Order: sequence, then structure tokens, then C-alpha cells
Amino acid sequence: MKLLAYFIPVLLFSCGEIISKKNNQIDLSPIENELSGSALGEPIKYINKSHQSENLDVVIFSKNNKNKVAELDIHFKNLTKTTYSQLRELYNSNFNTSYTDTVFNTWQTDSTEFILYKNSDSSILVNIYKRK
Repeated sequence: MKLLAYFIPVLLFSCGEIISKKNNQIDLSPIENELSGSALGEPIKYINKSHQSENLDVVIFSKNNKNKVAELDIHFKNLTKTTYSQLRELYNSNFNTSYTDTVFNTWQTDSTEFILYKNSDSSILVNIYKRK
């Protein structure tokens, strides 16, 4: 019985690893602040920022106006097959929408616009800016 109590958690943990690798989900938490647009209007901290990890290769460009972030361009490289879908679902859930376009989608608030664009199979661009 003690042996069974040991192997069941090990088995569950092992299966969890296999499932997460099959889904090809990327961890977007390192760039969550930029993806949410909450950096807009804040004092500029960088012009270019790169983030690379095991499954995330991103370059972020910020445009400023009077030393405050006015626009963010987030360029995803080295993608998995589901990266675009994952980003689209992130914004769909944030904005309570159900867009399904596989190349171009846009979401708006009263003050901000989010554009998701698939340049190619290996490049995705997210553009976030303050609306006038």
C-alpha cells in the first residue's frame, strides 16, 4: 500500500509533463505587463527589450511621446504551431470575444487598441497603442 501511495503521485506528475509539452503552450508571464497594455502611459523604461527562454523568443519595441510609452510592438519569433491561437485566446478571454481569424484580429477599449497579426509561420506581431 505504501508503494502504491508513492507511485500514484509520481505517475500523475509524469503525465502532467507529457500533456503540457503536447499542448505547446508558451509561458507568457514574463511579458504579461506588455501584452496587457498596462505599460502604456507609464514613464519609458526601455526602447528595445528582448526576452528569450526555452519556448519564448520576443523583442519588444516601445515608442514614446514626452517620455511616456505611447505604443508597444511585440515581435514573437521562433514560434510553436499554437502561439498565435494562444495569443488570440488570451485577448478573447480578456475582452470577452470569440474571434477566430488565423491571420489578423483587433480588440479595442475606449483608449487602447490591440492588434494581433501573423506575419508568417515564424513571426507574429502584437501592436498596442493609445487611441486618439
